[in-house]
Amino acid sequence: MVEIEPRIVLIDQNDNAVEVQSTDRPGAANQLASLRLVLTEGLASGLLATNPFIISQPEADQGPKAPAQKSREHTLRLATTAYTDKLQDPQRLHDFYQAYWDFYGIEKMGLSQRDTRVAAVPYTEEDIWQFMKLEDPQDGNPDADLGYFQLPVLASSDGRLLIGRGFANLGAVWAFQAGSDVTNSHQATGWMRVDASLDAPYRKNQQGKLTGLSVLELREDMKVGKRIGQTVNLYGPSGNVIKQIHGYYPDQGSTWSHLPGSVWRGKCLIASFNSYGYFGVGSGWFPGDRHPEFGGRSFLGA
Repeated sequence: MVEIEPRIVLIDQNDNAVEVQSTDRPGAANQLASLRLVLTEGLASGLLATNPFIISQPEADQGPKAPAQKSREHTLRLATTAYTDKLQDPQRLHDFYQAYWDFYGIEKMGLSQRDTRVAAVPYTEEDIWQFMKLEDPQDGNPDADLGYFQLPVLASSDGRLLIGRGFANLGAVWAFQAGSDVTNSHQATGWMRVDASLDAPYRKNQQGKLTGLSVLELREDMKVGKRIGQTVNLYGPSGNVIKQIHGYYPDQGSTWSHLPGSVWRGKCLIASFNSYGYFGVGSGWFPGDRHPEFGGRSFLGA
C-alpha cells in the first residue's frame, strides 16, 4: 500500500489556504511520521471527525436538505463589512442581501437557493445617496429614512413561521407561532425602502407636537406620503438588518411602532425591539388611542 504524507495547510490573514511543504532538514521525516500517527490514533478513537490538515471541498447545495455550509455565516460577515464601508454601492448592497438570505434563508429556514435568489438592485448610486441622506446621516432622527431591504416571497405574507424559525430572537414571539391568527393586509416582497430610524417615526401631529398618532391618523399620513404600513413579517427581519448595518434595533426600548399591515382580532399590531434584540409584539391599543412613544413603520416599494 502506498503511504501518503498528510497535507499541512495553514490559513493566512486573508483567509487563504497555504500548503506547507515538507523540508529536507534533519528530523523532518520523524516529525511527519509522528504527526501521521497522532492523526491516525485521533481518527480511530473518535477524537477527530476528519483530518484537520486536509481541506475537503464542500458539497454543492441542492436545496433545503443539503448539508449546511459553514462558510455562509463567514460570507455574511465579509459582505456586511464591505457594504457598511460603502453604503451607496448598489453591487455591495446586492451582495450583502444575497449573503444575508443565503445564511438566514438557506441555513436557518431551510429554503433553497432558488427561493432566496436576490434580484438585481433597482437603484442607482445617486438614488441611494438621496434616499439614505448619506451626506448628513442622522441616526436616531425619527423622520430619517435610512434603510434598504429585500424580502423573499416565501418570507412575506404567509411566511411568519419561517421567520420565527430563521431568527432566534423572534422565535419565541407569539406572532410568529402557529395558531396566532395574525393576518397581513398585503404581501410585500422584493426590494423596498423602509423606515429604519432608531425612534419610531409618525409621532408628531399636524402642529408638529410630539403627541403620537392614532392608527387612523397614522394610516392617513402614510397614504399622503404614498407609503405602505409595514407587516410583522417585514419589521422583524428588517430590524435585524438595521442592527447589523446601523448598530441599533428599531425602537430599541425607547418607542413602539404600529404595524398597519398586520392585524390581530381587528387591532393593529404594535412592536418594539429591546437593546438585546428581543422582539415584543402587542395588540391592546384601539384605533383612536395615541401616546407620545407610539409611532409607526412604513415602506416604499422599489
